[in-house]
Amino acid sequence: MPYSISNSHPECEGFAVVKTANNELIGCHRTQAQAEDQLAAVQLAEYGERALPDNYRPADSADVPQGRACGNCVYNEDLYCVKWQDEIQANFYCNAWEPLPSDQTRTSRALAILKILKKIQ
Repeated sequence: MPYSISNSHPECEGFAVVKTANNELIGCHRTQAQAEDQLAAVQLAEYGERALPDNYRPADSADVPQGRACGNCVYNEDLYCVKWQDEIQANFYCNAWEPLPSDQTRTSRALAILKILKKIQ
């Protein structure tokens, strides 16, 4: 996704919606919820209806268990979620998060993804 939320943008004292590639400010908000609403609207305008669930949010949100993010989820395949069939950000999270197997290998990960895809169909 080319847009994200930052709480440390130099031109915003709250939560900034920015273009991820160049940190260009799109909007500044007092609350993270307001920024998330704008982020969803910008992405909807650019890409059309999204496949990701409504609970897709930054991994540093207060209600996200520590250490969980799309970047370490079994559904992540090179920043593409095979469960929701959409591009993702490594530092975001949704309630469908599942841990990677502890004995992760290329073969075991490929098999896990095949099982997931079979469940989707």
